[in-house]
Amino acid sequence: MWRASRKETNMSDIAMPGTGPATPAAAPDPATPDTASAPEQGGEPAIDWKAKSRLWETRAKENKAAADRLKQIEDAAKSTEQRLAEQVAALQAQLKQMETAQQVQTWRAEVAAKTGLPADLLRGETLEELEAHAKAIQGYSRRITEQPPIPSEGQPRTTPKPTDEVTFVRQMFT
Repeated sequence: MWRASRKETNMSDIAMPGTGPATPAAAPDPATPDTASAPEQGGEPAIDWKAKSRLWETRAKENKAAADRLKQIEDAAKSTEQRLAEQVAALQAQLKQMETAQQVQTWRAEVAAKTGLPADLLRGETLEELEAHAKAIQGYSRRITEQPPIPSEGQPRTTPKPTDEVTFVRQMFT
């Protein structure tokens, strides 16, 4: 019995979020009394809750579109900030690498000046490594220079005089 007094609602009348505007509800049947628009017993008119609900629904949809657009802008700005932060970090790393390379070159020049070795021969990333490498090269070069010279080095090559045996053998085969 109570169904007859209650207004039936179709599923097409209900708006789902994000599906666009709702289709307007069917006009109320004039034969059935609408209790929401009838005055209350105190003489004051009743509040049309459906109209208020539709008004708030419309406002919420408008605000949702604006909120989505704001979120897109914030995401774009956030992405730009992240991109810039990554670029700054990469440039700082590159600067640090260049400063390190410059410092190593300075240390190489200092060690080369102290030891008399060419800077191109020195290897290492720290001052201690460069100095140790220079000492190793100097130790090796001293060992080479301290060896006795080869006797025939720097002299023209001479052929030895043939001995009697050599002369005898040559005569036999000629």
